[in-house]
Amino acid sequence: MNKEDSFYMDTLEKTQPETFDFINHLSEQCHSELSFASHEINNQLSFIRSSYQLISKKHPETKDFPFWAELGDAVNHIISYMERTGLYRYSFKYVPAKLNLTEFLYSLPDVFDEQFPNRANAFQFDTDTRNIFICADSKRLLSAFLELLSNAAEADNSCGSIQIHSHVNACGHTVTVSVTGKGSLSEINPSEMQTNPLIDADAPLTAQLSTPFFSTKENHAGLGLSIVAQVCHTHHAGFELYSQNGFTTAGITFPILAMDDMRNTI
Repeated sequence: MNKEDSFYMDTLEKTQPETFDFINHLSEQCHSELSFASHEINNQLSFIRSSYQLISKKHPETKDFPFWAELGDAVNHIISYMERTGLYRYSFKYVPAKLNLTEFLYSLPDVFDEQFPNRANAFQFDTDTRNIFICADSKRLLSAFLELLSNAAEADNSCGSIQIHSHVNACGHTVTVSVTGKGSLSEINPSEMQTNPLIDADAPLTAQLSTPFFSTKENHAGLGLSIVAQVCHTHHAGFELYSQNGFTTAGITFPILAMDDMRNTI
C-alpha cells in the first residue's frame, strides 16, 4: 500500500471507524475461511481441464464419444463459476485511494474490448467534463462496471451502443454514473423471484435482483449484480436499476471527494 492509499485508509478509520472495522472484519473472515478451500478446488479443476485437453489432443476419436463435449463444457462451466465466486468474495475487500472518475469512465471501452474481444458494442458518452475525484478502490470498481457493461452487451444481440452518462447532482456533493443498454426489467418473470427462497419478497427490486446466486439466465452464476451491489456498499455508493422505453439503466451515486471547481477537499 502506497502513502496515498494509506492516507485514505487512515481517513476512513478516523471519520468512519465502524465502517472501517466492518470492512476489515469481512475481508479477513472471507480470506481466512475461503481462500484455502477455493485454491485447492481450483488446482483440482485445472488438473481435470488439462487432462481433458490432453486426452482430446492425443485421441481425436474422443470427439465421437457420447457426452465427451458435454464433459468439457461442464468442466469449463465449473471453472467459470469458481472464478465468479472468487470475484464476489473479493468484492468485500476495499483499499480506497483518490480516483479521477472522469478518466476512469473514459478508460472503460478499452478495458471492455480486452475482456470481451468477441463483442462489438459501441459506446456513447454523455459525461461531466470536469475532473471529478472520488475515494475508491479502482480494481474493485472496475470489476463492478465490467459486470454492468457485460450485462448491457449480453442483453443486446444486435451489438448496439452502450450509453455511459454522468452528472453532478444538485447538492454538489454527489455524482451519479449510469450505464444504459437495451432490454427491460419488465421482461423478467415475476414468479421466478416470488418462488425463490433466496429472495426477500419485501425488498426493493434492485435488492432482489442483486441477491447472490440468483439469476434469470441459463448457465449464469447469479453473482454479477451481487458483485456490483457489494462494491457499491463498500464505496458508500447508492445503486439502482430501472427501465424506460425498452432500455435498462444501472445508476451508481458516489460521494464526491474533490472536483476542478471545488476549493475544499479532504
